[in-house]
This record gives sequence, structure tokens and C-alpha cells, in this order.
Amino acid sequence: MPEDSVVQFCQPDPDLRTVWPSDFMQAEGCRAYQILTKGNALIDAHEREALKRGAKFTLFGNISASNMLGSKTTVGDLLTLVSHDSGQIEHSWDLNH
Repeated sequence: MPEDSVVQFCQPDPDLRTVWPSDFMQAEGCRAYQILTKGNALIDAHEREALKRGAKFTLFGNISASNMLGSKTTVGDLLTLVSHDSGQIEHSWDLNH
């Protein structure tokens, strides 16, 4: 087989770690997914923002990447991301009506 037809798989990023949401933040019946992230600042900020609104997670991590995390909560959908412009962590809510 010619070498240019072989695809090399990348090694997993050693800094990624598996994270679960805190148990006290979960509503009954919460579906919690494993989240791969490079650090816990994003997850910590995501959980703190939910706490500020008095929300509990009903579907944790339905959107996730190294720079963003989205979850469904008892209050609405929460998206937490690292801004490309400023590098700051920002939150966006789509509140239930």
C-alpha cells in the first residue's frame, strides 16, 4: 500500500480530562454526559452561572468542545464559552417561558 494513502490517527490530547457535573446541580432524571475539556475553569463558570439563576441541570453537556459547554437546565438552555476576541468566559441563556 502506498504510504500517502495511509491516514495517521492523532494521539489524544493528554491535557483533556473527563468531567461530570456536580450531583447537587442535577435535577431528578438528569442525563449527564462526560465532557472532555482542557481545564475546569469553563465547567466551574458554567456551574456557577446555573447556581446564580437557581437552575439545575436536566441535560448536562449536550454541546461541548474545548472552548464551549452547553446544557439544558430547569430554567432554560445555558451556553458558556470562551470568547475568541477577549478570551473571557461568557454565558448566554435561552430562558424557558
